[in-house]
Amino acid sequence: EKKKSRGRGHMIIQAEKVASCNDQLIMTLAGSDLVKVGSKIRRSFGGKSDPFVVVSRKNPSGEYMSVWRSEVCYSTLHPTWSCRLPLQRVCNADLDRPILFEIFDWEKSGSHKDMGKVQTTVRRILDLPSFNIKHTKCNDSSAGTLKIQRAEIWKIPSMLEYTSGSCEINFMAAVDFSASNNFVKRFHRSESSGSNFLQQRYKLSSESLHFFSEVGFPNEYQAALSSIGSILSDYGCHRSAPLYAFGAKIDGHSDSIFVVPEIDANEGDHNMRRMLTSYKSAFSFPGLEMTEPTLLAPVIREAARNAKLMTIENEQAYSVLLVLTDGKIDDVDQTIDTLVENAADAPLSIVIVGVGGGNFEDMMRLDGDEEAGGCLVSSEGKKCPRDLVQFVPFRKYSKTMSHLTAETLAEIPLQLVTYFMSKGIRPTPPDDATCTH
Repeated sequence: EKKKSRGRGHMIIQAEKVASCNDQLIMTLAGSDLVKVGSKIRRSFGGKSDPFVVVSRKNPSGEYMSVWRSEVCYSTLHPTWSCRLPLQRVCNADLDRPILFEIFDWEKSGSHKDMGKVQTTVRRILDLPSFNIKHTKCNDSSAGTLKIQRAEIWKIPSMLEYTSGSCEINFMAAVDFSASNNFVKRFHRSESSGSNFLQQRYKLSSESLHFFSEVGFPNEYQAALSSIGSILSDYGCHRSAPLYAFGAKIDGHSDSIFVVPEIDANEGDHNMRRMLTSYKSAFSFPGLEMTEPTLLAPVIREAARNAKLMTIENEQAYSVLLVLTDGKIDDVDQTIDTLVENAADAPLSIVIVGVGGGNFEDMMRLDGDEEAGGCLVSSEGKKCPRDLVQFVPFRKYSKTMSHLTAETLAEIPLQLVTYFMSKGIRPTPPDDATCTH
């Protein structure tokens, strides 16, 4: 007889078809006269209870699954909690599915004490009722009251609804020209037109990430700009897309960022063809010097300024900035401050693409997903009000275009919708749109 293995557990996997729903449930909950477990006397305000609430939904198996946990309200028996949750997560868009509110008294040890629970449905919550909190170990008929002060369902539009109306998406790109791109300084001399003196120009080392192959193979910057830029620009309008360079000096002057002019651009050329031509021609600029430090904050400020200017002509103008970099920047903290204090309030999404095989820890930090609480925090402690940065390591996805497209566009639709909703801007119906795309 085969002996049973010891020390092995088991896993149960349950599956459920997810409803297609973008709506959100907004709630404000207020507890009143809460009591501690085992207490027969209601504690007055200012007691030492530290309540928090957990919201769970009932699965088809009959078990409850947690969907949200509130922050702790310290030293009170009259807590208030607010939340905005996807309706799909709360009840899978089924307003009659049972949901459970469980209130706990927070303990530092992690052994939180049960203070009571309420079972209801989203449909009933929308009537703003008050519930008696029940607790099996409490001798009182009620362990307090849970009042639904606010409950409403927000209809959240999609990015397609915006772009089908008067929303236009503007594209811009910024390329890292700093000396950290595996660059070896080698010069060749050439006559400067219209003058008698010689100008020094860069000759790119084959070790540089900017090296141009004589047989026509694109370098990683060209490949990333062409593939990811084409993805983003296809969603944009037909106006010319600016190309910025940062991390370089021209004739000894360092402005942190400069616009790469279009070279021999034909009227019918696609934005990407114009950008690629301008990018390559930039290395023939007289006086170009790839230097340090590498500063990204000025790029973000300029992009945010341009994004805000676009809204003068069209309230529903939204911009996407593509940043191509080897990952080494010298102003990470200043860049985070700029994102939180400046860019977050602009109609802007930022896609940072890591080129080469360098260290991208700073870029992942700017993404914000790995930060505590899932958002960026400025040096003064201010939280970023929304997510606006997506980091994409180019080498990881470059071999499969579908994966690269999915990763690049993963967060932009929600970022666009979140921004417009925060400003109270709804999509314009296609028939009423001032322009079509």
